[in-house]
Amino acid sequence: MADKSDFSQTEQTSPAVYNTLVTDGKVYDAYVIYQRNNLDEATEKTISDFVHGALPTVLEKYYNYKLYIPARDDLPGEDCMKLIETKIRLSRRLIYVITPGHEHGSCTEGYDVQVGLHQALVKGDTGVILIQFEDMKNYTHLPLGLQHLLKKSPPLLWREGGKPGSRFWKLLRYRMPVSSCQRDHVKKKSAGLSYKNEKRAPVMYAII
Repeated sequence: MADKSDFSQTEQTSPAVYNTLVTDGKVYDAYVIYQRNNLDEATEKTISDFVHGALPTVLEKYYNYKLYIPARDDLPGEDCMKLIETKIRLSRRLIYVITPGHEHGSCTEGYDVQVGLHQALVKGDTGVILIQFEDMKNYTHLPLGLQHLLKKSPPLLWREGGKPGSRFWKLLRYRMPVSSCQRDHVKKKSAGLSYKNEKRAPVMYAII
């Protein structure tokens, strides 16, 4: 999977890099997993403010990433299980928002964790970014797969009021893939170069 260094070097790299950036088959830069049920009022507000407020405001509007956020982007009448499988498969990263001391409430919320862990741990083609709201030490309430990921990569700690250039957002962007907007730019540039090369191709005349 391409990272930011791939994009920054596209001026000097081979067509293989272009292909990696624009033909990975993904649609979203990240799928956001977060708890929506069985929460107290204060925790629900904290999660909602981050997932529906700070996260899309900074990543989508400021840095041009494309996120899939359940409840915001779901369409009425869609099969929940199938929708989760499809959207996670089409995402380059999983952003998992850890809720302190809670297990996932509904079966669909538990299912997106199962599908996400399968993509990350079994297939190995989706990176996971873990975010928590307080300095937690006990993760025993989380699925074993997530506990394994926590041992490999410590979660990012979110504190309210962090501006786009703050340490939190810098670390989060470092773990994100090249954005869809940047990939589109590379794709258009690659197409433009191909067109110019075609125009410059020498015309071959047969000698009769």
